Amino acid sequence: MNIALQLDGVKAGYGRAEVLHGISLKVHEGQLVTLIGANGAGKTTLMRAISGMLRPTAGSVKLGNREIQAETAPRIVKQGLAHCPEGRRVFAPLTVEDNLLLGAYRTLPGLFGYKKKAAVSLGRIYELFPRLKERRLQTAGTLSGGEQQMLAIGRALMSDPKVLLLDEPSMGLAPVMVDVVVDAIRTLRQQGVTMVLVEQFAQTALSLADYAYVVERGSIALEGKAAEVRENKAIVDAYLGT
Repeated sequence: MNIALQLDGVKAGYGRAEVLHGISLKVHEGQLVTLIGANGAGKTTLMRAISGMLRPTAGSVKLGNREIQAETAPRIVKQGLAHCPEGRRVFAPLTVEDNLLLGAYRTLPGLFGYKKKAAVSLGRIYELFPRLKERRLQTAGTLSGGEQQMLAIGRALMSDPKVLLLDEPSMGLAPVMVDVVVDAIRTLRQQGVTMVLVEQFAQTALSLADYAYVVERGSIALEGKAAEVRENKAIVDAYLGT
C-alpha cells in the first residue's frame, strides 16, 4: 500500500512557543487515520502544519513523493491536499453552490470544460449531501450549523483531494447532524478517500478509523490500529469517556 502522506520530525508553533515537538506519522492510500488527544495537545496545530496554514520550523511533510512543507496553502491544495478546518468557515454571503465551486477553483479548467467538470463534481457532493442540493441557491450564512458543516466538507471534496483533513467536523452540532456527518465520513471511507480525522468524540473516531495516533503535549504518545487503541485501558481512561 502506497504512502499518501508522511511527516518526519515536524516541529511548529506560534511565535516563540513551540507546539509540535518532532511529530512523525504515516497515512497510507485509502486509510482513515485519526488523531486523538486532550484539548491543547496540538492536534489542530498539526493539521495546520500539514496543510500550509502554518509553516513547520523543522522536519518534512510529504504528499506522496513530494515535499510540501515549504509550499503555500494554495499550492498544497493544487498538489492534492484539502483541509476542512475547525469552525467550518463558509463564505456566508455566497450561495451554497458558489461556495462549492470556490472549493474547485484550482482544479477546474479556466475556460473550456469548466461547466462539464463542475457538474460532475457537484453531482458527487449532492449525492453525498442531498440537503445541499435542496439548499443550493440559498446563501450559506442562512444554513444551520450542520448544513454549514456539510458545505465545508463538500467544498473541500470539490478539489478532488488525494488526502482530506477533517478537523472537528462534529463540533457544535446537534446529535442528529452529528450522525449525518459521521455517516458521510463512513461513506467516504468506503469509497477509498484517504483521510486524517480530528474528532472530539474519540470513540466515534476510533470506530471509523483504520489507524490512530495519540497526541500528547505536541508529541506522539502512542500509535496503533484503531481497534487495538480502543481496547487500551490507559487510553480508554484518559480519552474515551465519550
